[in-house]
Amino acid sequence: MKCYQGRLRLAPVLGQTSLLGGVLATAIFATASSAAASLVTFTPSGGKQQKYVVPAGVNQLLVKAVGGAGQPACNASGGQGALINADLAVTEGQILYIDFLPGGAAGNCAGEGGGSSDIRELSGELEPTSLESRLVVAGGGGGAGGSAGCPASCATQGPRGGNASGNVGEAGGNGNNGAEGGGGGTLEAGGKGGKAVGGPEFGPGGAGGRGTGGAGNLRPEDKGGGGAAGYFGGGAGGSGPGYGGAGGAGSSYISPRTEGGTYASDAGLPQEVVINNLEGPEGNTGPTGPTGPEGKVGAPGVTGSTGPEGPMGREGKEGAAGVAGSTGSTGPEGPAGKEGKEGPTGKEGAAGVTGATGPAGAEGKAGAAGATGPAGAEGKAGAAGAKGATGAEGKEGATGATGPAGAEGKAGAAGAKGATGAEGKTGTTGATGPAGSTGPAGPIAGAAMATFASFQGVRSGDCLTNTAVMGGWESWNQGACPAKTSGFSTSNLLLGPMASTGAIVSGLDATINGTVTGADTATVAVIDNTTSTTLLSCTVNATSKNSCWNAGPTSSAVNGGDYIEVKVTTSGSSCANKQWRISFRY
Repeated sequence: MKCYQGRLRLAPVLGQTSLLGGVLATAIFATASSAAASLVTFTPSGGKQQKYVVPAGVNQLLVKAVGGAGQPACNASGGQGALINADLAVTEGQILYIDFLPGGAAGNCAGEGGGSSDIRELSGELEPTSLESRLVVAGGGGGAGGSAGCPASCATQGPRGGNASGNVGEAGGNGNNGAEGGGGGTLEAGGKGGKAVGGPEFGPGGAGGRGTGGAGNLRPEDKGGGGAAGYFGGGAGGSGPGYGGAGGAGSSYISPRTEGGTYASDAGLPQEVVINNLEGPEGNTGPTGPTGPEGKVGAPGVTGSTGPEGPMGREGKEGAAGVAGSTGSTGPEGPAGKEGKEGPTGKEGAAGVTGATGPAGAEGKAGAAGATGPAGAEGKAGAAGAKGATGAEGKEGATGATGPAGAEGKAGAAGAKGATGAEGKTGTTGATGPAGSTGPAGPIAGAAMATFASFQGVRSGDCLTNTAVMGGWESWNQGACPAKTSGFSTSNLLLGPMASTGAIVSGLDATINGTVTGADTATVAVIDNTTSTTLLSCTVNATSKNSCWNAGPTSSAVNGGDYIEVKVTTSGSSCANKQWRISFRY
């Protein structure tokens, strides 16, 4: 951490009684008032970051920082923010920045996390160098968790948000169904997000970050409370059926350049930062008066500020020994050391196995056969063979004029077969018939396979994640389909841009992690996002139960530079909020 100008010392609480008693606090304020003291109050309504310039002749400020309370929900209270008071040594003309960072967002019917209040030496809100220059941070309280019946009624109380006070924020309460509350922030890390229960349709809470609180899952069924902002923010609560966990509190901080310090919860005070100018310009030292006669020992008075050293008086009588003071509280823990250097990059993993080749497209229809040419002329009859020996009865001759029927003779033995006559000449070949029309082209086998998926509950009309863009399966989700896109895009819901030669989509295969029943349907459509053209689609119904496919190919080619999206449209409860996995070739 860099060394910044100024030092910090704990001071009496503004507007409260100090450890030395209410009389001392009154005396201090009376002295500050007579030395042209001024009081400046900063609130979040003045902006996220505000500026204070130390007046001329001032070298000491008494500051108070109050963190924001977490938002209540369903009869449950949000956590209290932290209250910090400190004595800050400064130089005239020095600029201090007062920042109010908001807490994390909350799920349905749950409370948002409280914001933090801090004083720093560099501007920049969430920039690393600005965060390192923070002198005082009052963490916010965690947001309350939602409960069953909300928003129509709040008959059941949800869990309370975590309270902020010291270096470690309190964790948020768990829901009645076991949904986990968010963890509190510390001086080293943000609070962890609360775990969800009840299935994939309920989401976990987000973890807190440096200065920021974790956000609850924003789907309608999620009820996790938001994490509070702080030195490190608290985590948001997880979700589950009917209930959500509450958000954790942010951690509070006083710079290690102090002479000690204590922390407390704000007990309902508004979120603010108050700066009190304790000193006016230093006056000239007055002349030393004569030493008066020794008076009687009076009752111990309130200890005043140390004045200039006067001349040594004569030694007084030894007083009675005072009661031993109580041991002071332990000072705050020092800041974490610098983060170590990043280790060397590991060796690249082995290439994945090449995917199986898709099925060949169907063969096109054969063209119509050409017309048959005319038959060639009949060849001459061959010469008659030699007459065979006459059998008992010869072969029946050619039929002559019908005579009267005679008595039927016995059948004679068959005569020997005569020699075959010479083959007649082949007739001329008929003209070739016209060629038949060309059949439709078979599909182009895709050179690549795309996979779109979501392992969260998919709403009707949402588009799925392109798994090649997002890393592990835990980040595969869905969202509103992007607007028409061309050129560069950072969306994880798109495939593209397509190569300049374009592409043909085929082999659509879709699977749902449930069974479609009754008249319910779920339609999966592969769409050219740039032109809004549906390329291929298929529908899961009660017959196909949990999958559908369309071999294609699409009749419309995807132009080079276009993007592709996959959209799911459902009708009925049996296919609503399910997980999907879809693939196709292109």
